[in-house]
Amino acid sequence: MGRRSKIEIQALTERVVRLYQEGKTIAQIAAILRSEGYDTSREGVRRAVKNARQLAVELKKATEEARVMMEAVRNSPNTDLAEAVLTRFASLLLQESSAIEELGSDDPLAYIDAISKVANAQAKLGSVRMKYQNGFEAAKQAVLEALRKELKQHPDLLERLETLVVGLEVPAA
Repeated sequence: MGRRSKIEIQALTERVVRLYQEGKTIAQIAAILRSEGYDTSREGVRRAVKNARQLAVELKKATEEARVMMEAVRNSPNTDLAEAVLTRFASLLLQESSAIEELGSDDPLAYIDAISKVANAQAKLGSVRMKYQNGFEAAKQAVLEALRKELKQHPDLLERLETLVVGLEVPAA
């Protein structure tokens, strides 16, 4: 991780981006900031604009990914998909943590809380999946017992139904 630029240190990034969006050239922006007493260079402004563009592209990509994931969860609410979404969020948080230069520059408690919430959600999801699978197996056993009681007099039918019930697998939750 490199050191912070003079543009970032002087909290000028948003202003640089705004001036650039207003149509000012990189050289003009650097001149404006220098005339106001800021210690900046044309190259520093160029890097700030480049970083802002890259961040905008990454934000657009992340927003689209989140939209697609949320739409998929909405259309197919199962635990496999929810687990994939949580795993992706955890991955994004991990990526973000490796890009942070100093936790002191952001709210570290909010960041740590977000990681904790994702981890808790993954644990709860695993628990829900296990309960679902156990419930399915218990229901299967209850159906087998009921069939055995009701069909004692029809062993051929009982055997065929038992084969069908035993062959049932837990559907995606």
